[in-house]
Amino acid sequence: MKQLINSIKMFIKDKSKNLRWIVGGALGIVAGLTLFLFAFINTQSFRGTLINNSVTSTEQSVHLAYLNLKKYHDELVQRGSNIADEIQRESFTDMDVNERMADIYHLNIDIISIALYEANGNLDSYSPSFLASADETNLFGQSWFEQVPQNLQIILSPPHLQNTFVMQPAWVVSMIKTIQVNGITKYLVVDYDFSLVGDYFNRLSIGERGYAYIANREGEVLYHPRQAYFSDAERLAIDSVIDFGDGTYVSENEQYSIGYRTVSNTGWRVVGISYLDDTVLPALAEVLELTAIALIV
Repeated sequence: MKQLINSIKMFIKDKSKNLRWIVGGALGIVAGLTLFLFAFINTQSFRGTLINNSVTSTEQSVHLAYLNLKKYHDELVQRGSNIADEIQRESFTDMDVNERMADIYHLNIDIISIALYEANGNLDSYSPSFLASADETNLFGQSWFEQVPQNLQIILSPPHLQNTFVMQPAWVVSMIKTIQVNGITKYLVVDYDFSLVGDYFNRLSIGERGYAYIANREGEVLYHPRQAYFSDAERLAIDSVIDFGDGTYVSENEQYSIGYRTVSNTGWRVVGISYLDDTVLPALAEVLELTAIALIV
């Protein structure tokens, strides 16, 4: 009888021990699941914050590039107006005009060339005179020429490679204005060096891989610092939000943040794009690593 009682006691003791293990294991699993769920919820919330930060960074970079480009545009318009006034005021003889054009060229380090075109678009005179003209010099035949300026209107071309004269490749913006030289209508074209603005866009980075470039209202690229690396995925993401107007957006697949800002009266548009993965993935990986450590401990 005593042996039976001892057997029963041992059985109950073993069961109690196993029950403690079961309860302890169950509580551990519940705690782990709770911690994992907490980490998951926090990760999703943290991810939204990171995306918003990336959008803000893109917006700020695009705005700064816009201010830089707008300042450049406004200065060229003002300077172009002054140059046109000077040439018209000095237009007594062709020699006077040519000398004044030469003076303007030598006094402005960022002017690549300055030229006068006849009403039919043919090249009339230019400075510096040592340049040789290219095969195609008619103003209306240039790919960057968009419209004839009316009255006092000043037109700035999109950024383009200078192709009127034979020289080292140079990115320029052409200022076009209709002027009167000795009572004869001519077109004044001043090619301004675009390298300073181009260098700004070349150096601008948004996150690790993001950048900004210049496009027209239709989204066609005018100047791109990484033209050779402009991927189809980037192009599709940008095209998907181009009709939304100026602002900063997240692509549908949440891979990119994309910003737009248009320089008024030009059709020039600053487009910025950044990779959300550059910001989101490293931060989320750190959160998940800390969660894993907490689970192990």
